[in-house]
Amino acid sequence: MKINHLFTFLFLTLFNYNGLVLSKNVLIMTYSFNRPDFIEIQDKTFKKFLKDDYTFVVFNDATQEEVSNQIIETCNRLNLPCIQIPQSIHNAPYLERWPGEDYNHPSVRCSNVVQFSLDTLGFDHDGIVMSIDSDMFLVKNFCVQEFLDGFDIAGVLQSRQHIEYFWIGLLLFNMQTLPDKKTINVNCGKVDGIGVDPGGQTYHYFKNHPKAMRNPIDIQFYPSDFMLSETTHENVKFLFSHDCTNFEFLLKNSFFHYRGGSNWNYESKEYHEKKTAVLNAFIDKCLEQKD
Repeated sequence: MKINHLFTFLFLTLFNYNGLVLSKNVLIMTYSFNRPDFIEIQDKTFKKFLKDDYTFVVFNDATQEEVSNQIIETCNRLNLPCIQIPQSIHNAPYLERWPGEDYNHPSVRCSNVVQFSLDTLGFDHDGIVMSIDSDMFLVKNFCVQEFLDGFDIAGVLQSRQHIEYFWIGLLLFNMQTLPDKKTINVNCGKVDGIGVDPGGQTYHYFKNHPKAMRNPIDIQFYPSDFMLSETTHENVKFLFSHDCTNFEFLLKNSFFHYRGGSNWNYESKEYHEKKTAVLNAFIDKCLEQKD
């Protein structure tokens, strides 16, 4: 059962009343849990490379007060709307849970916050919505409207046996054309007894709406066709030269995914310090590129 939160309603009413969302073509929603530094990187790369008019909104899902305050301070400094995720949604449960599931498992929390963002803001946006992981960054010129032209929804296609669905790391919705959009469920859990990732329940939406036009997003762990420009190719070689191979590129190499930014796989502090240093250097190289 989904929960209505009065303060969220009041905030979003004021937010839309001021025209900050409804006057823009693309609404971008990301979800910050433990890495406030990623917010500024996303902000810089969207400003540099995104060719659409857009509004960038951060949903704050931090469990620690200190980190939550850092996220709020970062958003205030960057003049970005910051919406607090009520931690009660992770205990309600907000979405259906299966026997034995941990309500605070990273996959469950991720499913909750993306669904919450759609329920409270995304579904009511009269245009294109982008839902994106906090550790995913735009690294070359990209136009969402051009990519989604003629399609209702785009995402990375995953499959478990006969179950096909869109993973929720990067999702694009045309809210003006999606049929029965509010029936979209991005939960994980099980489908036909088969375990699925966050987004697995979109299987049911696609099954019930076979005419919804889908545009699959490609994904590569080790790009082989990154020779779009010598500059871009050099940036990728930089990653490999610094032993940074646990990453991936999406959507014709337009998005760079740090992977494991929430540290769901419990890597060491030293691991992330080294990887973040390489990330920052890589992003700086991308931002130096001329249009």
